[in-house]
Amino acid sequence: MKKLTILLLIGLCFANVNAQEIKNHKSSIQFGLNGAFYGSGDMIGTSFYGEYLYHVNDYFSLTPRLFGGFANDNEELWGNEVLYKLLTSFGFNMSVRYTPFPVAFNKLKIEAGPLYHQVVNSYGESTINPEYQPSFHSYYSKENLFGISGSLLYDIIATEKSSAGLRFDMLTSFTEGYYNCDSFQLGVYYRVKL
Repeated sequence: MKKLTILLLIGLCFANVNAQEIKNHKSSIQFGLNGAFYGSGDMIGTSFYGEYLYHVNDYFSLTPRLFGGFANDNEELWGNEVLYKLLTSFGFNMSVRYTPFPVAFNKLKIEAGPLYHQVVNSYGESTINPEYQPSFHSYYSKENLFGISGSLLYDIIATEKSSAGLRFDMLTSFTEGYYNCDSFQLGVYYRVKL
């Protein structure tokens, strides 16, 4: 964590403050890989995504995004019994990306928009006893969730044609009259201007 903090501070010190920069690119694509904490099942896993950015002006971009992820966990109970959990997710969101300081500090970006998120949970027990046949008990649930996605992005490396940086995501949903946080994610991304 100390290394990440030091890296972020160094990146802030060398932030691009060139006021003469002119953006000629109207669109770009971005790919990323995140470590994710999924609230459904309390598991840590991974998430990956791809998105297209259409730059409306220096402040705003429209960003449709497809993402997916998974997590699994095995826990030995007692004797020969094992409890397993598996979570997979797939989703789509259409966000608006806002760059609050496009001239003086264009490395920081904020993103928010509506979200559709499908989460599939499966869990169960397996018993392996050398004297008997193995036994398995499985349970399955699938949820179609609608909510809001929010992101904070920071470019660590930025060139004229591409950039790479850190991204923090929070995916939420509205279910049964409650507002839930489905996932916190932190990862890296790579963007290429078209």
